[in-house]
Amino acid sequence: MVFVSNRCKNYTLSLVLFFSCTGFLNAQVEVFPPFWWKGMANDTLSLIVKTEKSNQKKPSFSGEVAQIIEIKKAANPKYYFIKLLINSNSEDSILKMKFGKYKVDYLFKTRRKRNRRSLDQSDVMYLISPDRFANGDSKNDHPKKLKEKVYSRDSIYGRHGGDIQGILNHLDYIQNLGMNSLWICPLLTNDMPEASYHGYAITDNYSIDPRFGSNELYKTLVEELHKREMTMVMDMVYNHVGTEHHFFQDLPDSNFFNFHESYDDGYLQTNYRAATLFDPHSSKADSKKFKDGWFVASMPDLNQTYEPVAEFLIQNSIWWIEEFGVDAFRIDTYTYPDQKFMGELAARVKKEYPEFFIFGETWVHGPEIQSYFVEGNPFNKIKSNMDAVTDFQLAFAIQESLVREQGWTEGIAKVYYRLAADYLYQKPENHVTFLDNHDLARIFGHLNGDIQKMQTALGMLFTIRGIHCL
Repeated sequence: MVFVSNRCKNYTLSLVLFFSCTGFLNAQVEVFPPFWWKGMANDTLSLIVKTEKSNQKKPSFSGEVAQIIEIKKAANPKYYFIKLLINSNSEDSILKMKFGKYKVDYLFKTRRKRNRRSLDQSDVMYLISPDRFANGDSKNDHPKKLKEKVYSRDSIYGRHGGDIQGILNHLDYIQNLGMNSLWICPLLTNDMPEASYHGYAITDNYSIDPRFGSNELYKTLVEELHKREMTMVMDMVYNHVGTEHHFFQDLPDSNFFNFHESYDDGYLQTNYRAATLFDPHSSKADSKKFKDGWFVASMPDLNQTYEPVAEFLIQNSIWWIEEFGVDAFRIDTYTYPDQKFMGELAARVKKEYPEFFIFGETWVHGPEIQSYFVEGNPFNKIKSNMDAVTDFQLAFAIQESLVREQGWTEGIAKVYYRLAADYLYQKPENHVTFLDNHDLARIFGHLNGDIQKMQTALGMLFTIRGIHCL
């Protein structure tokens, strides 16, 4: 392991746990995940622990709730990788950990019983970009400690002020539209210096962005949805984080990200060609560039083949399901991360929650490429364990059908051919279907404001198989 020292900076944000120690008040220790549960199907837990300063003393542990399987010190001497075996039968709930003068009481909670259901064709999903929806609490619009300072509804890339309270205030409106499921673009902290409104450059995987609210307010939103028999779809990002992420600012070791030594600053941009994963004529270099290249320069590419990274991402996913009761995941940039990891992630989630629904963003071109990533594809040797995809192929076809005359394969004929390609899927009825989304131009603009065509588009969407999303 090579520790990239020139990328290290002091990190003071994120889930900072403060504990009173002898001679050290408010000594800083960070533990990921910040707490866990007894009674999980998987009885092991991998912790990443960061102390405020380098510590040469061997950690010590006491408590019957868990025993130590392995302790590894990372290349960065502030970090430890610790693997535990959980004793779910123990009446104890605290594992006492000591790192030199730093002490931590690590909590194991008791699991709560929840009534969960999977998504299906009876669901209609409402997609919200939270910063642009409704401002329910103006007091959180200008947090002083965050880096971005552009707050203006006139700014395309600046913050507009929408938040969780704004969503809570409008649940009657959403429900009266006929929606019974919410997919919200990432609400996690994006402490980036600019253009953080979209949420896909996460800098803290365990906290809600303070401009949106808090972890407790998010829990309130999920609980309110469940009272209304509505479901929460959480938008997850496994391919990358933002450059201000605490692991990038102060690297545990250089294996956490896909750095490219032959390029300045280790940066190589992806070629965005998902077909290179299975194209029999593609070069290994092109395939590697797709998988390991960065989505954009501000989003470092995570190395999911490295066990500490894989465990961090998988456990973080389970943590949000167990603690907050979310019902499904939409996975951003699904095709880009290591596909063996993606299959293992879904398998681990479904081991704990068999009914949990997972669908991936597959913004590709052609049904043969889109179908490769769904469970059951005979040409994909990796078991994906994924329930569905976002059906971009149908969205593109519906858009074309209303602005182009019919031809052999053009116009409305394209809708037919895209539906005929359902033979490529075991459960095409699980596809998430849509006319537009947060990455595409609005369908109404695409149709030049033609009301009749808009009505036709909606009529097509709501009478075609799939889980519909507006």
